[in-house]
Amino acid sequence: MPAGRYLRVRTEGPLPYAIVDGWATIWAAEDRGELDRAYATDFEVWPAGRQPEIYVSLRPAR
Repeated sequence: MPAGRYLRVRTEGPLPYAIVDGWATIWAAEDRGELDRAYATDFEVWPAGRQPEIYVSLRPAR
């Protein structure tokens, strides 16, 4: 995994809806200009027995 800045989005609720809602939250924040995404490395972590988390790559801080 490349080093860098990532936004972590924690999901809630039943699957698969929690993942869909998590991505919808990311896209809405992006539409509002709240994210400066790098579009380099986005990924999901699905730990056993816990809610998945979404990580979105961000551009370096200015």
